[in-house]
Amino acid sequence: MWKRSSTQGIYKWLDILSDLFKSGDKLRISKFKNAFEKVYTPNWTTEIFTISRVENTHPVTYKLSDYRDQPIAGGFYEQEFLKVEHPDIYLVEKVLK
Repeated sequence: MWKRSSTQGIYKWLDILSDLFKSGDKLRISKFKNAFEKVYTPNWTTEIFTISRVENTHPVTYKLSDYRDQPIAGGFYEQEFLKVEHPDIYLVEKVLK
């Protein structure tokens, strides 16, 4: 946000930067790690989430839904997200025969 003044002496806050995430974006959430957790474990979830709603609070919070469009409890901040480049590619845990 930037503060810009006009010739009448009116000061307004302007949103010059656009939002990083929009409704419908696919992303991963950061994992919480304890102090003694291994460093080589991943920092992001393997599950892919979708932004269902953007709430214009300060700071901006996001509501998420999972793959089955079930809402996730709580709100999330943009610092907790990692945008997915290829949302159609999933990790395979094991091959069933």
